[in-house]
Amino acid sequence: MATRKLNVVFEQYSIPHYRVPFFERLSHEVNLVVVASKDISIDGVLEMDSNLPFSVIRCKENPHGSGFHEEIIDILARHKADIYISYGALLNYILSKPQFVKMIRRSNIKIAWMGCDGYWVRNFWLEKFKRFEPWNPKALYRTLRESCVIRKTDAFICHSSHMAQYFRIVHGVSEKKIFLAHNAIDTSGLLEQYHCFRNQGLKKNFKEIVFIGRLVRSKSIDVLIKAFSKVLQSYPEARLKIIGDGSDRSSLQQLVHDLTISDRVTFCGAVYDAVELGRLTYLASLYAIPGLGGLGINTGMAMGLPIICSYADGTEDDLIRKGYNGWRFDGSEQGLTSALIEALSDQKSLEEMGMRSAGLIERDFNLDGMVRGYIKAINALMA
Repeated sequence: MATRKLNVVFEQYSIPHYRVPFFERLSHEVNLVVVASKDISIDGVLEMDSNLPFSVIRCKENPHGSGFHEEIIDILARHKADIYISYGALLNYILSKPQFVKMIRRSNIKIAWMGCDGYWVRNFWLEKFKRFEPWNPKALYRTLRESCVIRKTDAFICHSSHMAQYFRIVHGVSEKKIFLAHNAIDTSGLLEQYHCFRNQGLKKNFKEIVFIGRLVRSKSIDVLIKAFSKVLQSYPEARLKIIGDGSDRSSLQQLVHDLTISDRVTFCGAVYDAVELGRLTYLASLYAIPGLGGLGINTGMAMGLPIICSYADGTEDDLIRKGYNGWRFDGSEQGLTSALIEALSDQKSLEEMGMRSAGLIERDFNLDGMVRGYIKAINALMA
């Protein structure tokens, strides 16, 4: 007898273009319904809202700004959900309301918390101690409420080892409840291009640095531009290519103008065509991510680039191995300048590190692995 496909309701704020392949793949394994917000616009992100290869329900958000979709309880009931997957901000709201918890438990729906939580934490044990502030009643109440929510959650699908440690150490979550599903995008096309370009002997642009991502303040692209201007003192032939768009683009272009380096910096805009993105990325020698982010690292690695990054979304702890396929820096302009100068000093090492980056994506950090991680968690919840 064929096993019944499980009904999964997956709730998140938006459906960016890079998440569509993941949801499509997951929908082959389960009866999937993706719930997202109506009428949203995220700075520098291409939101997908039509011709999607999986079921989507768009809901208005709670006007109080919690991100809560008031229809979610009805959706769970209507679709006879076995599993409800959401993220911390929403679960903290829903699971602190007794009426919602009662309905979910009465329907025997299992709850999974997913994401990259804890990326801001550097010392887990110190964070565990700091969470309890008896001198701050509001903070103490928030901590106690979150602890209750975490106890009511059945599984934690962690997009990085960092998040897994965060919940295990800081929140005391049992190992049995933690599942690892490394955050990934569909890099199959990029890897195919990488091997194609490499077999063709396509020459890279020596001393060219590339950044891919949204042009917003949290990405710290201004730090990269300022560091690059100092790199030019050591390597005047160096170039910087910035791929992406966002509200900070004009101010970043002004910064480049003010530093008189316009002839060495190219703003490519947002590039969604995989072939064009692959070509632009492959031609560079080094990928830099100066601030918050994560999936851009996967793109650079898939195109055979070594990576320089600071503190991103926690995935860098898994993806970047110092001396093997990249460098880490302390987040400062001086730290990034030093890392860039060191990296650009040895072109042969850059090429070898880039090959290792592509190998890691091919073997370990790809969409297949992410989907497997989710399915493992889903099956364990229903076992």
